[in-house]
Amino acid sequence: MDQKKHKTAEGDYNMNILFVLSSYKVVIEINNNYQLDLRNTNFGELIDFQQKLVSQTEYGSMLPNITNSIDIIHINTDAISDSIVNGNNSNTLAVIPTDNLTHSYPFSYEPKRLLYSPVSSSSISQMRFYIIDVLGRPINLNGIDWYITLILRSTPM
Repeated sequence: MDQKKHKTAEGDYNMNILFVLSSYKVVIEINNNYQLDLRNTNFGELIDFQQKLVSQTEYGSMLPNITNSIDIIHINTDAISDSIVNGNNSNTLAVIPTDNLTHSYPFSYEPKRLLYSPVSSSSISQMRFYIIDVLGRPINLNGIDWYITLILRSTPM
């Protein structure tokens, strides 16, 4: 939203979305009969507002989830199936915590211990990798390139 177009004569904006440190909640301030339509978007979930039309100043009912529950990144592959994450079998190759990352900046991650997982087949002709969050949802990287370095070793049959 271009705020210059929506600025009032007094210098205030007709709509402000603010984080209130004293309550850890988000407030949407609405002035001059403006409205914020959160009905057809997931934006309201990030700032903890229901999908509705906001037409007056209102506080969110709970803490915002601005990270969209992406606190951990899972790198998965279809080549393995015996990885264990949170006590469940999975095809997760790596789990990357995001708590020390600066948002919107490139990062590299090197695990402290290398773990080797047997592949699901006797030969590899292709491998598919995908990135998901802790809830199993695909993470959209908005077209940003990423790469992974694999160390493969063979075992005697």
